[in-house]
Amino acid sequence: MVKAGRFLSAAALIGAAWVGVGAHFYGAVLDPRRDKRGALRGLRDGNDRTARHAADAWLADAPARSRVTIDARDGLRLSAIFLPAAEPSHRWAVCVHGYMSRAERMGVYARWYHERGYQVLLPDLRGHGESEGRYIAMGWHDRMDLFGWLFWILLRDREAEIVLHGVSMGASAVLMAAGETLPENVRAAVSDCAFTSAWDELRDQAAHRYPHVPPRLMMRPLDAVTRARAGYGLREADALAQVKKARIPILFVHGDADRYIPPEMMERLYAAKPGARARLLVEGAGHMGAVDRAPEAYWDAVGRLLGPLGL
Repeated sequence: MVKAGRFLSAAALIGAAWVGVGAHFYGAVLDPRRDKRGALRGLRDGNDRTARHAADAWLADAPARSRVTIDARDGLRLSAIFLPAAEPSHRWAVCVHGYMSRAERMGVYARWYHERGYQVLLPDLRGHGESEGRYIAMGWHDRMDLFGWLFWILLRDREAEIVLHGVSMGASAVLMAAGETLPENVRAAVSDCAFTSAWDELRDQAAHRYPHVPPRLMMRPLDAVTRARAGYGLREADALAQVKKARIPILFVHGDADRYIPPEMMERLYAAKPGARARLLVEGAGHMGAVDRAPEAYWDAVGRLLGPLGL
């Protein structure tokens, strides 16, 4: 009995430690209320962000912009910036921000589309900006939130022709949405530095943050805690699996100096996409830095994607 008691006590301690490891890592990377400076290591790449900052200032001062909201399927109130076109237009761009960012930081993308006559919608992902939410969905629940925004558009414009443009986690959300049955109004997508899956990305982050701990010892408890607190598994949030089912044309963009999401992930996503697709690898660009490092090449590639579609 004494040995059995010791065994149970040891098992209880191991179990508590296992859950504690998962809870610690969850707080570090998936709780939007926690400090993310460590999780964002590798985002500062030295690329010139002057044009990006100027575009964010332009968006902040745009007189026609407004805040709009919808309710997600699980009842969360989601918020977005809506920037109407200067002239009546059926062309729409939905630009989706990345991890621990927000709609106000998407000015460089919003401006390009708006100057070409698009209606522009900039959602705050759940747990970000002005949207409600107590966890980061890594694109998975965000993909269905995007459907809510698509329906918001279609209620206002049945003839809408829509391009989805995501960066980082927002790009993965776009790819995950593209694997579902999209409204036929969605014509194309741009995926700028997406990850292949939440599991792959967070495993890489675990290896960087805790180099002396085998990643598998972090990932299994993290996955368990994520299922309990956020309602999804990290392997479920799989952009690679979803892109295999995508039928719209997709442009994949990445920087070859990205230290946060490796460019090899773009190659895997590109190879998995059936049908119409294109890619752009920008030399010297860090994470989300392709548009800063090579703006002409970046927007030329977007134009080549959209031009044949009449967008």
